[in-house]
Amino acid sequence: MIPQDMRSRLRTGKIKRRSPAARREPKINIRRQRSLATRKKIIDAAVTLIATKGLSGATFDAIAKAAKLSPTLPVFHYKSKKALFTELLRVLSGLYTESWNAFVDAPGIGAKERLERFIAHDVGFAGKHPKAVAVWFAFWGDRQPPP
Repeated sequence: MIPQDMRSRLRTGKIKRRSPAARREPKINIRRQRSLATRKKIIDAAVTLIATKGLSGATFDAIAKAAKLSPTLPVFHYKSKKALFTELLRVLSGLYTESWNAFVDAPGIGAKERLERFIAHDVGFAGKHPKAVAVWFAFWGDRQPPP
């Protein structure tokens, strides 16, 4: 049974009925899109915080505040800082690998040109993505020596 207020909106055209063909089309999963967008905001905020304040400054509360999200969302999406940092490094590694493959790993070039491309790539990457480089240095600098 359709409520009275919805019937009047249907009649006035404020709500449109979906055609049978439109009902059969696969719906875009809006929840999944929102989840991916939220995860991206969390990763971006974490990169910015780690680059500016180090690993100790990247708390879930600080990340949520920087991403302008509810404080519970980073915990909901990543469960632990280890999971968040693992995903963050995977994303940054993918960014680096993608640009590396396009720039340096070209077929048919000699060793000298490959070395020149390697240097040019890394300098260029650091210039384009300074926060990513800062995050890598934060992780490398935070590593504790084995006992």
